[in-house]
Amino acid sequence: METFRIYCDETWNTRKLDVQSPYYVFYGVFVNKLFEDKILEDIRNFRVRRGLDYEIKWTKVEKERRTEQRLQKPNRYEEYLSCILLKYLSSKELSFGCMYLPKAEYDRVEPEFLVAKGGGKLDFFFMLYYQFLIHCFIKNQASNKPVEILIDERNLGSSGSEFSLNNFRRRLNEKQVMLQNWRYQPLLEDDWRVRLKKAVEFVALTDSKKSELVQLADLTAGCFRYILENKIGPPANREQGSLFEAAPPRPIVNGKDYLCDYFYTKLREIKGYEDLNLATDPSRHYRFNIFPFEFKTRKIYPGQPKAVFPGFE
Repeated sequence: METFRIYCDETWNTRKLDVQSPYYVFYGVFVNKLFEDKILEDIRNFRVRRGLDYEIKWTKVEKERRTEQRLQKPNRYEEYLSCILLKYLSSKELSFGCMYLPKAEYDRVEPEFLVAKGGGKLDFFFMLYYQFLIHCFIKNQASNKPVEILIDERNLGSSGSEFSLNNFRRRLNEKQVMLQNWRYQPLLEDDWRVRLKKAVEFVALTDSKKSELVQLADLTAGCFRYILENKIGPPANREQGSLFEAAPPRPIVNGKDYLCDYFYTKLREIKGYEDLNLATDPSRHYRFNIFPFEFKTRKIYPGQPKAVFPGFE
């Protein structure tokens, strides 16, 4: 049976510069292990050909723009997204998924969650990771299939050891069983049930500095978050005066603007993605899944509405 891998991480705007509503974004790429070596070889060849010998990440977009201008050569980050991400999205050999929520909501609800559920900050963090993996990958692509999950470890720091990844894997597999529509099909054989409960084979931490696919996901998620936080509409027709649709038109003034315009334009050129609006609409595309997460609330009288926590459910 085919085995799949999910490489994932999370991002938020730590500086909050010129952003009224910063977002927290969980993101990742999903790949069949049969295609992984080919994708990694393409990345290595691209790096050698274009002299890209440092960690690729969103925070280095402006540095790359300055390099492009100094050397008067095509932007390597634009070529990287085109030659790797967009190429393999088009061929359906790689998927991208992300879940986002306002950073203010994350900060507001976390203390309530810790009081209501107990545990530490990583319990809240991994509860959201659980929701991200279920909604972006497991429901629509990894259900019933063997999958390995690798999460960037650097944001967890030394406290990562406080959360049991084996327990996290068990909860994901329990959800796999719950997602089956037992009511409308005969009972499955015992060996199938056992295999289903072990579909997520392992969850491990990895270092994004050493993981090309985490870096690919990082750059893609950076483009999405920038578009979302700055409310950038889809690129206008190239015959028009503005590259970004806006009222008034939004000028392109820095490296992030240029990269996002390129990424947004090329993404919408993929068949079926022509109507994609990253600033306003969640994407349900099979290979480019964007899931807006919300904490549901209920009014507890007397008092203000309280968050209803989904937990590992």
